[in-house]
Amino acid sequence: MFEQMSDFFPNTVDPVMLTLFGSHLYGLDTPDSDRDYKGIYVPKKRDWVLDAYPKHLRHSTGGQHEKNTAEDVDVGLFSIQNFISNALKGETFAIDMLHSETPHYHNWIWNKIRNNRHRFYSREMKAFIGYAKRQANK
Repeated sequence: MFEQMSDFFPNTVDPVMLTLFGSHLYGLDTPDSDRDYKGIYVPKKRDWVLDAYPKHLRHSTGGQHEKNTAEDVDVGLFSIQNFISNALKGETFAIDMLHSETPHYHNWIWNKIRNNRHRFYSREMKAFIGYAKRQANK
Protein backbone atom coordinates (compact mmCIF):
# COMPACT_ATOMS: atom_id res chain seq x y z
CA MET A 1 0.00 0.00 0.00
CA PHE A 2 1.18 3.53 -0.66
CA GLU A 3 2.21 5.47 2.41
CA GLN A 4 3.33 8.92 1.27
CA MET A 5 2.90 11.31 -1.64
CA SER A 6 6.22 10.31 -3.19
CA ASP A 7 4.76 6.81 -3.64
CA PHE A 8 2.14 8.32 -5.97
CA PHE A 9 4.07 11.09 -7.72
CA PRO A 10 7.50 10.69 -9.31
CA ASN A 11 10.16 13.29 -8.50
CA THR A 12 9.76 14.81 -11.96
CA VAL A 13 6.36 16.35 -11.22
CA ASP A 14 4.68 18.60 -8.64
CA PRO A 15 1.41 17.21 -7.21
CA VAL A 16 -1.77 19.26 -7.37
CA MET A 17 -4.43 16.76 -6.33
CA LEU A 18 -4.96 13.07 -5.66
CA THR A 19 -8.30 11.39 -4.95
CA LEU A 20 -9.78 7.95 -4.58
CA PHE A 21 -11.58 6.95 -7.73
CA GLY A 22 -13.65 4.11 -9.13
CA SER A 23 -15.77 2.02 -6.81
CA HIS A 24 -14.39 3.70 -3.67
CA LEU A 25 -15.29 7.18 -4.93
CA TYR A 26 -18.83 6.09 -5.83
CA GLY A 27 -19.40 4.06 -2.65
CA LEU A 28 -19.73 0.84 -4.64
CA ASP A 29 -16.63 -0.92 -3.33
CA THR A 30 -16.75 -4.46 -2.02
CA PRO A 31 -14.20 -6.37 0.08
CA ASP A 32 -12.66 -7.56 -3.24
CA SER A 33 -12.30 -4.07 -4.75
CA ASP A 34 -8.87 -2.73 -5.59
CA ARG A 35 -8.03 0.91 -4.84
CA ASP A 36 -7.99 3.37 -7.72
CA TYR A 37 -6.59 6.87 -7.51
CA LYS A 38 -6.62 9.71 -10.02
CA GLY A 39 -4.56 12.84 -9.68
CA ILE A 40 -3.24 15.96 -11.33
CA TYR A 41 0.32 17.19 -11.52
CA VAL A 42 2.22 20.18 -12.84
CA PRO A 43 5.27 19.26 -14.94
CA LYS A 44 8.61 20.71 -13.91
CA LYS A 45 9.32 24.07 -15.58
CA ARG A 46 12.00 22.76 -17.93
CA ASP A 47 9.78 19.92 -19.17
CA TRP A 48 6.80 22.28 -19.54
CA VAL A 49 8.77 24.78 -21.64
CA LEU A 50 10.19 22.00 -23.84
CA ASP A 51 6.79 20.28 -24.03
CA ALA A 52 8.60 17.14 -22.89
CA TYR A 53 6.29 15.76 -20.24
CA PRO A 54 3.80 12.89 -20.27
CA LYS A 55 0.17 13.91 -20.56
CA HIS A 56 -0.84 10.92 -18.43
CA LEU A 57 1.15 8.71 -16.05
CA ARG A 58 -0.06 5.29 -14.92
CA HIS A 59 1.07 2.87 -12.27
CA SER A 60 -0.46 -0.40 -11.12
CA THR A 61 0.61 -2.94 -8.53
CA GLY A 62 -1.43 -5.58 -10.37
CA GLY A 63 -0.35 -7.74 -13.27
CA GLN A 64 -0.99 -6.61 -16.84
CA HIS A 65 -3.00 -9.70 -17.78
CA GLU A 66 -4.64 -10.45 -14.45
CA LYS A 67 -7.64 -9.08 -12.62
CA ASN A 68 -6.65 -6.81 -9.74
CA THR A 69 -7.15 -8.06 -6.20
CA ALA A 70 -8.18 -6.09 -3.12
CA GLU A 71 -4.47 -5.61 -2.38
CA ASP A 72 -3.78 -3.85 -5.69
CA VAL A 73 -3.60 -0.12 -6.32
CA ASP A 74 -3.98 1.68 -9.66
CA VAL A 75 -2.87 5.29 -10.01
CA GLY A 76 -3.53 7.56 -12.99
CA LEU A 77 -1.98 11.04 -13.03
CA PHE A 78 -2.89 13.72 -15.56
CA SER A 79 -0.82 16.75 -16.40
CA ILE A 80 -2.75 19.87 -15.44
CA GLN A 81 -2.94 20.84 -19.12
CA ASN A 82 -4.41 17.46 -20.05
CA PHE A 83 -6.85 17.52 -17.13
CA ILE A 84 -8.18 20.99 -17.99
CA SER A 85 -8.52 20.04 -21.66
CA ASN A 86 -10.54 16.94 -20.72
CA ALA A 87 -12.65 18.85 -18.19
CA LEU A 88 -13.53 21.44 -20.84
CA LYS A 89 -14.66 18.61 -23.14
CA GLY A 90 -16.89 17.29 -20.35
CA GLU A 91 -15.00 14.01 -19.98
CA THR A 92 -16.71 12.00 -17.25
CA PHE A 93 -13.55 11.18 -15.27
CA ALA A 94 -12.60 14.87 -15.07
CA ILE A 95 -16.06 15.97 -13.95
CA ASP A 96 -16.04 13.19 -11.34
CA MET A 97 -12.66 14.42 -10.09
CA LEU A 98 -14.01 17.97 -9.84
CA HIS A 99 -16.72 16.64 -7.50
CA SER A 100 -14.54 14.47 -5.29
CA GLU A 101 -15.42 15.54 -1.77
CA THR A 102 -12.41 14.09 0.03
CA PRO A 103 -9.19 14.26 -1.96
CA HIS A 104 -6.31 12.29 -0.48
CA TYR A 105 -4.12 15.33 -1.22
CA HIS A 106 -4.70 18.78 -2.69
CA ASN A 107 -3.07 22.22 -2.78
CA TRP A 108 -4.07 25.81 -3.57
CA ILE A 109 -4.15 25.14 -7.32
CA TRP A 110 -6.78 22.46 -6.82
CA ASN A 111 -8.77 24.78 -4.57
CA LYS A 112 -8.86 27.38 -7.38
CA ILE A 113 -9.90 24.79 -9.97
CA ARG A 114 -12.55 23.24 -7.75
CA ASN A 115 -13.97 26.61 -6.69
CA ASN A 116 -14.45 27.36 -10.40
CA ARG A 117 -15.71 23.94 -11.44
CA HIS A 118 -18.95 25.45 -12.72
CA ARG A 119 -16.92 26.95 -15.57
CA PHE A 120 -16.31 23.43 -16.91
CA TYR A 121 -20.00 22.60 -17.22
CA SER A 122 -21.35 22.47 -20.74
CA ARG A 123 -24.44 21.52 -22.67
CA GLU A 124 -22.17 19.58 -25.01
CA MET A 125 -22.87 15.95 -24.19
CA LYS A 126 -20.61 14.21 -26.73
CA ALA A 127 -18.10 12.97 -24.12
CA PHE A 128 -20.80 11.69 -21.75
CA ILE A 129 -22.74 9.97 -24.56
CA GLY A 130 -19.53 8.30 -25.72
CA TYR A 131 -18.89 7.10 -22.18
CA ALA A 132 -22.46 5.76 -21.85
CA LYS A 133 -22.15 3.90 -25.17
CA ARG A 134 -18.85 2.32 -24.14
CA GLN A 135 -20.38 1.17 -20.86
CA ALA A 136 -23.45 -0.23 -22.66
CA ASN A 137 -21.19 -2.19 -25.04
CA LYS A 138 -19.46 -3.87 -22.10
